[in-house]
Amino acid sequence: MNEELMMQASFLEKEAQKTEEELSTIEQEVTELKEFQKNLASLSENKSKTLLASLGRGILVEGEMTNDKLYVNVGAGVIVRKSAKEVIEIIDSQNNRLSEAKEHLLKKAEVLGKSLQQCLQHMQEEESLAKNEKQKKN
Repeated sequence: MNEELMMQASFLEKEAQKTEEELSTIEQEVTELKEFQKNLASLSENKSKTLLASLGRGILVEGEMTNDKLYVNVGAGVIVRKSAKEVIEIIDSQNNRLSEAKEHLLKKAEVLGKSLQQCLQHMQEEESLAKNEKQKKN
């Protein structure tokens, strides 16, 4: 059997697995963003200004919201104040980018699957030809 085809099939299989893992990560991020968006909407609707805030490692602190602005880490340690509506718009934008990335990965997975299928078909054809050659010699 052609070693080149076997190496190509192995490479395609690894790439397909990596793509599936990336898709799974994106699905998880989308789920987390939806949950966050739901919590944010709940915060906006809540009349009580008392809330529990996570300090990390399962430790919560009770606090009171003194205004409707939220502190948002926009990267590189920069924190800005935004309204809940503005944060929801940011989340929508992130969801859109994730959807685009998911579509790209789905197309990539489809191409990899077809390429792997063709590679396996070529390997089977070569194996069949080799068997026929061997039978002719005997």
